Amino acid sequence: MQGHDLLWIYGNRAYQASYGVAVPWEDPRGRRWLPIEKKRWNRALSSVWIAVEQAFGRTQVLWTYTAFHKGVEVGWQPVPAYFIVAVLLTNCYTCLRGNSNAGSQFLVPPLSLEEYLTLQ
Repeated sequence: MQGHDLLWIYGNRAYQASYGVAVPWEDPRGRRWLPIEKKRWNRALSSVWIAVEQAFGRTQVLWTYTAFHKGVEVGWQPVPAYFIVAVLLTNCYTCLRGNSNAGSQFLVPPLSLEEYLTLQ
């Protein structure tokens, strides 16, 4: 995509590195054998991972039904639909509240609810 910034998705060790997916570096002998540049990369990704996990945690705290271990089962309920709606409502809550840990981490102020829902 020439002329556009590449956006990356953070994938933990369960994912493979591929176009647009950033994963931590590993060495079969252990992390201490990694060169300093790769250790820095892993440290930077770790701080992003924490912010993302906090955002998922906020969704589960606000909408406990999305905490899958509490009774939601794929095949019995529309789990993806529940989760998408929970994220949408969490984002609306964040807009109304005016701050978020993830937004602070990335220096991005929250939108107004009208901007988020594109009502303007």
